[in-house]
Amino acid sequence: MRYFHIFIYYTFICSSVIFFGIGLNRSIEITARSLKLNMKMMLKALIAILLSIVFTYLITEYFLIPIKLSELFPLIALLIFLCVNTFVEALVRITTNTSTSEFSISWLVILLSIYESSTLLEAMIISLSCMLSFQLMLPIVYCFQNVIYLKNYENQERKRILIFLSIVVLMLVMSVCDITWFNVSGR
Repeated sequence: MRYFHIFIYYTFICSSVIFFGIGLNRSIEITARSLKLNMKMMLKALIAILLSIVFTYLITEYFLIPIKLSELFPLIALLIFLCVNTFVEALVRITTNTSTSEFSISWLVILLSIYESSTLLEAMIISLSCMLSFQLMLPIVYCFQNVIYLKNYENQERKRILIFLSIVVLMLVMSVCDITWFNVSGR
């Protein structure tokens, strides 16, 4: 039941896009792609993320922590992710002949998952939740794009800024209950 709560929390309540901003800039570009290419990219990213989490967690747990070098965790995670991502990207290019390269979302999900978890299974559940929350955010971004593209703005950059501002307003609305001044019990 605990893992189900973690999954629900990081998917809906503490969405990686809404509260941490992971993939916010890429979501506009991704919604312009075809659904098939989007699914290939997300599947490839999810495989690379899960493999990187497993290797990073094991190396950190059994090698870095015993010799008291846990400060090197982000560097080790980056090196592992680069190796795994390159391997998975090569497999995808060979088998499907399409490029599905993605770095920033995957890297930030790996860091968030390992920093927020206490076990390997929790890290994997958090990463799945983050990717699902990103996928759930794409239709909302798509709706913002359609509403803004109905307006007659000549400048493409202005359209992009308006989409970002719309998402920022959504982020503020979603996080308004997390403000400490509502806590009156501390007086």
